[in-house]
Amino acid sequence: MVFPKQVLEMLVKDIFSFGDMKYRVDIINRTAVDLTDGNALRSEQITSEILPFTVYSTIGYAFYWQFLASKLWIGLLGMACALVVHLFLIQKGGQKQFGVLSGSSYQRAQLECALSAYR
Repeated sequence: MVFPKQVLEMLVKDIFSFGDMKYRVDIINRTAVDLTDGNALRSEQITSEILPFTVYSTIGYAFYWQFLASKLWIGLLGMACALVVHLFLIQKGGQKQFGVLSGSSYQRAQLECALSAYR
């Protein structure tokens, strides 16, 4: 079974489309598609056991930046939740502290009135 070069290129292109991954496809030790460059940070080789082709993929800085940017919303969501909880706890603590101060001031005023009546 022989794949046309365009079909194989389309299949591999769909797989490696995320993050501008570069790749090379060798069919029976001959390069069919070569989109690699010399700026690879990491390289992987995948050899098919059924079909006679090998795919070499390389990852560069563009892949890592796009991956981090795609996960940025998770960090922002976590920070927003932490900020809401922090503000809620500050407000709750402030009300409680204000309530304690006003209650103790009120009790102190009652105590002073009661003591001044006995003088």
